[in-house]
Amino acid sequence: MAKSGNGSHGKVATQKKRDIVRRAATLSGMPMKKVEPVVRFIFQAIKDAVEDGETVRISGFGCFYYNEMKGKTIIHPATGKECTYPDRLICKFRPSEKFTHQLNYGFSEDDTEDDNSEKEGVIEVYD
Repeated sequence: MAKSGNGSHGKVATQKKRDIVRRAATLSGMPMKKVEPVVRFIFQAIKDAVEDGETVRISGFGCFYYNEMKGKTIIHPATGKECTYPDRLICKFRPSEKFTHQLNYGFSEDDTEDDNSEKEGVIEVYD
């Protein structure tokens, strides 16, 4: 089971954008009014890149990308009627190996530095 914010096991709280803004403001020492537009622009940049068919890779965090889901026709089990689902795009997130390791084994002081295989703070966009 995933860890909650206080390190104990149990129900995991949902983080909303305002919670991320508040946390970023606290960590940076900047006022929320200055941090909020930056967080909003980062989210918008990720959304725009994925909408354009690009993969967004954030070093030490993970990749955002989309998958094409083929449409299908099924028979509804309760009614017996045919239901048709059109082709659609699904946004996906794949965490980095480092982030997955940190989730499973904890975050340490050494985890703040990237290893030599990834450039710190780099956001790469692939076509």
